[in-house]
Amino acid sequence: QRLTSWRGEPRERSVVLRVAAAALLIGAVAAVAPAVASTDGKRARTESPAPVHVAADEAGQEIVVIRHPDVSQPLARRWEWAVAEAARRGDDAFWVAYAFTKRHHPPEEVEISDTHDFSINEMGLTPLSRLLGDAGGDVVVLFRVARGGAVDRMAVRSTGIGIDLGGRPVYWLGPAQSDESLDWLEARAGRERDPDFRGFLVETIGLHMDSDRVVAYLERVLRTDGSAGVRGEAAEELAAHPGLASLMSLRRAVERDGSQSVRAEAVESIGEMHYDRAEDVLLEIMRTPGREEALRQEALESLAERQSGMDVGTLAAIAANDPDPGIQREAVEHLADLPAATAAPLLRRIAWTHPRPSTRRQAAETLGALPAEHALPLLDSIARGHPDEAVAQQAVESLGRFPGPAVVPLLRRIVRTHPSPRIRREARDVLAGKSDGDDPDPDPDPDPDPDYDFDVNVDRESSSPSPSPTPSRSP
Repeated sequence: QRLTSWRGEPRERSVVLRVAAAALLIGAVAAVAPAVASTDGKRARTESPAPVHVAADEAGQEIVVIRHPDVSQPLARRWEWAVAEAARRGDDAFWVAYAFTKRHHPPEEVEISDTHDFSINEMGLTPLSRLLGDAGGDVVVLFRVARGGAVDRMAVRSTGIGIDLGGRPVYWLGPAQSDESLDWLEARAGRERDPDFRGFLVETIGLHMDSDRVVAYLERVLRTDGSAGVRGEAAEELAAHPGLASLMSLRRAVERDGSQSVRAEAVESIGEMHYDRAEDVLLEIMRTPGREEALRQEALESLAERQSGMDVGTLAAIAANDPDPGIQREAVEHLADLPAATAAPLLRRIAWTHPRPSTRRQAAETLGALPAEHALPLLDSIARGHPDEAVAQQAVESLGRFPGPAVVPLLRRIVRTHPSPRIRREARDVLAGKSDGDDPDPDPDPDPDPDYDFDVNVDRESSSPSPSPTPSRSP
């Protein structure tokens, strides 16, 4: 402007100077113009509207998906974009979702978890993989944002599963790396005051692949969180990250946590952990004097159900000598997990000779879980000849588990010949069930005391010594 408006005193070279100045100005503008055009184009691409996809699920409900235009941005920035974009579009209630790759144990596990109730009808809705396109991960975590911007629901779904979105739009952030997903979830859990919601965040954190970081976080939650429910979630998730650090954290919780439910969850998680040293810790829990019975039962059950099984000698010793009646019965019950040829003689010996009535009865009950060729002769012998009526009655009940053709002749003989009217009545009732209510062989000797409730206190330990089987009736 100054060059073109200059009004100096005319000189001979003024025309030449003016032409040169004009050429210089035009050249400068020409040089700058491409850069300005380029910058405007780049800004236009950044601020272009987000891609919007409209789909319909199997129920015909229209689903609007607004996709982030640049999924390479950090997850936190993408979340800010979703909130701003929802405000720009006028959506005061919406979903925000992203995907991550979960740990692969167990590989066949399908993820369906929610802070709200899950309806089986959602299984028939459009799978998230089809709704969102290539999710870029195994699972999708969804946040429902209510009016006012508060997250009021979280859900985790495998990509092949659908979810009822309630007609709300979905702001799809794309895939997230494990570390940025953990950053986001841990920060949110740290601010969350609702223990149920916080527990769900802990559960979701436990699904991630970064095992060392996840274990360190779960261990910290298990030690420090003020909610027993949240600590229980941490204990449960540690089972899916097997290793010495997880095992020691769970063992510490068994010994020190102030909540019985958390201690029990820790024992259960040790039992589910695919880690060799877990069995040593379970045995230690089992054998610790004074340990609460519920934890010892959980440890015994976990030992018996592990793939490696439990040593038959250990089970037999627990059944014979453990001071807790409940533990004894639990051990007897798990004898059925052994090969029948090994379990049958052990159960017979316990049924006839064990000093505790309830343990003897448990042996007669467990025999009913063995194959017929091993169980029927022993149960028939116990039902007809055992001096403890509770054990004999249980043997008759166990006979009822087997198909009619195999047991009907045995039951008829008990009805005709057993000296106890109560045992005859039990056999008659079982026979009636085998013949659809038509008793083929009624007892000619009516029960002298039909109102007697035989089952009352039958499992309660008697203060007086139990009768020992007589030699003539012992197998």
